[in-house]
Amino acid sequence: MAFLEENCVLNILTDGILSECHPFVCGDDDMDEFFRKDALDYTRYRMGKSYCFRMKDDLQTIVACHPYL
Repeated sequence: MAFLEENCVLNILTDGILSECHPFVCGDDDMDEFFRKDALDYTRYRMGKSYCFRMKDDLQTIVACHPYL
């Protein structure tokens, strides 16, 4: 966790963040599709909320995402 604490900021995943950042790709097709297409609907319909860690020195780079369902 030290890397994330030292180098990243934690944000709620929003439409604005998704539109200003490089696409998030973790290598798992289902998870990639969820964060690209479904995560915002989960927040909108109060089924869950997703978070992301972005690099402090490059806020356009998402290094990790986590759904909280």
